[in-house]
Amino acid sequence: MSAAATRPGFVETAVDAVTSSRWSLYGLAATRIALGLTVAVQLIINAPDRGYTWGAGARWGLPLRDTGVWADWPMWVADAGPVLFTTVYLATIVAALLMAVGLFTRWTTIATLVLWMSLFVAAPLIETGGDAILRMTLAYLVLSDCGARFSLDARREAAGRRRPLRERIPGWWIALWNNVAVVLIAHQIVMVYVGSSLWKLESDRWVDGTAVYYPLSTEQFSPWLDQLGWLYGWAPFVLGATWSSLVVQFVFPLLLLNRSTRLVAFVVLTGMHLGIGFLMGIMYFSMVMIAADAVLVSDDSWRRAARAVRTRRWRRGQVSDRPDAVVTPERL
Repeated sequence: MSAAATRPGFVETAVDAVTSSRWSLYGLAATRIALGLTVAVQLIINAPDRGYTWGAGARWGLPLRDTGVWADWPMWVADAGPVLFTTVYLATIVAALLMAVGLFTRWTTIATLVLWMSLFVAAPLIETGGDAILRMTLAYLVLSDCGARFSLDARREAAGRRRPLRERIPGWWIALWNNVAVVLIAHQIVMVYVGSSLWKLESDRWVDGTAVYYPLSTEQFSPWLDQLGWLYGWAPFVLGATWSSLVVQFVFPLLLLNRSTRLVAFVVLTGMHLGIGFLMGIMYFSMVMIAADAVLVSDDSWRRAARAVRTRRWRRGQVSDRPDAVVTPERL
């Protein structure tokens, strides 16, 4: 039999790639931690106004909700009494924190998704783009093995206090759904960035490099206008921020084709989202996007970054242990 006849075909190779190993376990863990903390922190910060924002006080927004896509979702949270509503509110915070630390990860991820959705549909007027990305990413995380790294579940499994998932479910099945979740999250991110860039290209303000100036010069979108107004009017900053955002989002799918450019895209987009969150006061949206982007960084890249950090710490320790590295008064 010839070598060509025994060589696996495209279908066999693809099936093996999807079912033989789990992709982006470190990235999924980073996404899980970031989303859990984002949900918990937002609810904790808004706890004093919870009744008006999500509870019975939010019923004034029902006309808008009844015309939206979630009109059929049960409104049981807003209809609950104050005691039950507060209980559900606290349960959402607890579920999000447990998801972040990775305890009973799959079940706490499902609980966070369902409880957060129940709060979300009760307040349609405060919905942002971050809410849509958050609920979709949470739904995809349910399919993944996002508790395999940086989690209490992984520690319990390593210590023998928890039966490994692969002993209860076939390994190829776990890998398949984990990788499907990674593909769905990546597809979602690509659609967001490419769609945003195409929409921006239709505006003359984005093409001529001045679009960033307008929201940053509006008090509603710029909490630092009094302190940083001089920066917002500086042409190189405005031009660089406008065009860099447009270009990176437009070529984003191409940057995913190579491991190095994929890491560059993650770093640049993280910086962009942190800038948006800080300068425009919408850190919630920025953290959700950064959390979703983390899935795109391969496990090898996470491991190399961890090794680089450990190496740097080791070198610092070696230098500090040298007698000639100690600074004495005679050397000053």
